[in-house]
Amino acid sequence: MNIHKIVRKDVIDLLAANLEGVKHFYSGTAYFPDVQNQLPSISVSIPNATCEAAGFGVTEWNGTLDITIFVPLFEGEDRLDDIAEQAAKLIKVGYGYKSIRQFRADIGYGYEFDTEQHAWKSATLSYSIDYGEQRTN
Repeated sequence: MNIHKIVRKDVIDLLAANLEGVKHFYSGTAYFPDVQNQLPSISVSIPNATCEAAGFGVTEWNGTLDITIFVPLFEGEDRLDDIAEQAAKLIKVGYGYKSIRQFRADIGYGYEFDTEQHAWKSATLSYSIDYGEQRTN
């Protein structure tokens, strides 16, 4: 659905313009064919969402927005925490999102690591958001 692409782009635009030290951003799942040159990176995804009709031709969505930060495995959790802190501050301030109406809650933060190649470690910030098409009236 195009609304999800717009939401991800809103968040990526904000983070890309303001986060120091991160040069690679992904809309949806990140893929690293060249890990050494692609980290640190951030992916923005909406792993689940529900929709309600809010009027004729208008939909309101509620979903989970995940911002996943990837760094080389050897950089560890301190580096992840530093980038996550910067990202969380930016998200709370916002800048006039085109599609996101409200960040309702910070619902989670967790770590993962690459169990196959042992190349990266990640942290994910999760938010509950309300969003929909921009209204013109």
